[in-house]
Amino acid sequence: KVTIIEMASKILPEPIFIQNLMMLNEMLKHPNILTKPSCKLVSINDGSISVELSGNNEEISCDNVVLAMGFAPNDSIFNALKDKIDIVNVGDSIRARKVLNAVHEAYDAVLSI
Repeated sequence: KVTIIEMASKILPEPIFIQNLMMLNEMLKHPNILTKPSCKLVSINDGSISVELSGNNEEISCDNVVLAMGFAPNDSIFNALKDKIDIVNVGDSIRARKVLNAVHEAYDAVLSI
């Protein structure tokens, strides 16, 4: 049995390719997969996790926990170099998004040289 805890109001809140969405929706129909959107992981305990859902705390027993905690931008290299050289900030350094965004930004940056 698998329980998916998601802080967002739905599983994979960002737009995704239609084929991936269709496959995900089929997978989530499996009777051994339970999803809990709008749910916050509070703690990982010995043999369980504690979550908060709609202001209520809940304990869920488990054997294993897998964390996928999202993305955070890292612009430290850009900030360290921006006053020293001509540099363009692209991709996840600006904001965590899809690879396609970084490719477009990099393409535009190259065209501006």
